[in-house]
Amino acid sequence: MPELISSIPSEPYILLRSISVKIKRIEDNDFLASFEEANISMSGETEQEALQNLIAHILDVFEIFSEEESSLGPEPARQLRVLKQYIKPQT
Repeated sequence: MPELISSIPSEPYILLRSISVKIKRIEDNDFLASFEEANISMSGETEQEALQNLIAHILDVFEIFSEEESSLGPEPARQLRVLKQYIKPQT
């Protein structure tokens, strides 16, 4: 059953809707958290760490891709379109 990200830390961003995340055990002691719709994943030693790493990475990707939007290739542009459905800057 997928986890839901229903809030983000006090960042300069607002979560517009919950993000569905799949978490699975990889290797011996690591976990992989994936936001499959945006093709973004991060690992961690615990499920919680993987989820927190994923949230941080999603926000980093959103910020970087937003700044470089006019020069993104097809896949990063698609990822940014997906992220914009879930995240927006605070005004």
